Amino acid sequence: MTTEKSSASTQELERQLEALQRIAGVFGAMQKGQDIYDQINRQVVELLGVEKCAVLLYDQDRQCLVGQAPAVGVPNEDIRSYVIPLAGDSPAKQFWDMGQSFVVKDIDTDPVVQALGLADFAHKVGVKSTMLVGIRLEGQLIGVIQPSNRRDGMPFDETDVRLLTIYASQAAVAIENQRLYQAITAERDRLARVLETVQELSTPVVPVLEGILILPLIGFIDSDRAQRVMEGLLSGIVQYRAQVVILDVTGVPVVDTGVADHLVRAARAAGLLGAQPILVGIRPEVAQTIVGLGVHLHEIATRGDLRDGLEYALAVLHRKIVTADGQRVGR
Repeated sequence: MTTEKSSASTQELERQLEALQRIAGVFGAMQKGQDIYDQINRQVVELLGVEKCAVLLYDQDRQCLVGQAPAVGVPNEDIRSYVIPLAGDSPAKQFWDMGQSFVVKDIDTDPVVQALGLADFAHKVGVKSTMLVGIRLEGQLIGVIQPSNRRDGMPFDETDVRLLTIYASQAAVAIENQRLYQAITAERDRLARVLETVQELSTPVVPVLEGILILPLIGFIDSDRAQRVMEGLLSGIVQYRAQVVILDVTGVPVVDTGVADHLVRAARAAGLLGAQPILVGIRPEVAQTIVGLGVHLHEIATRGDLRDGLEYALAVLHRKIVTADGQRVGR
């Protein structure tokens, strides 16, 4: 009898050592891009020799544990509907507050399962025996790992609990890293959308009258923005079939050689598409700068302000604006 016990103890020790070695290596082998819950569940299935496994995370607003898809052995639609309430004075709340593991040897006879009303769900997904071990991050419970149905038909024991507790401490870090990555990705996408909106607003092409576009430029213009200006301008000319384009630089604080060169390029590009460019809003100090730089804007018609530019554009198109009583508007 002593020999049999010694042999069983040796086998159990070997099992634990093998499992611990596996735990040490599994997180380093996690594949990037693969769902973190899928990897955790599959590793637990291999580690404990079980048929099913799921991760449930704590939802503070709802005060419950919520199943995370994908699980192993449970369809996604079922695991997403799997909720363990932690409100009030329920047995699950006591388990959660105490941070203890919870082992269910038989779903049909366990009073806690019956009290929580989870027996029907367990039968639906084929759970016969199960256990829950807390996922703890920096001393704070953030969820549980729940393997079910050992393949050898035996109930879960203290060794299973001990191994899964060790594994869960590593899984907590992986889950938190995934959460941070998702949060960073969501923030990056949000900022990208904001930047895209700002860029669109910084180079708006405004159709004011049939055949006439206004491109109001505000702020500093660098090479990247100049390229966006060019693209927006050309797209607007084609979209609105513009014949005249008014470039308003009233809001551009600095016009240097680079900015002037970009304006000339934009004017040439507009001309190639059949649109007459008009430059308005050049302030006296900007005019002096342009002259001092030796930049020639002879390819672009210039006017003092937007109103003069619109009148010139109407003249180019042989049009005029009149009031309802037939009076011409403008000088």
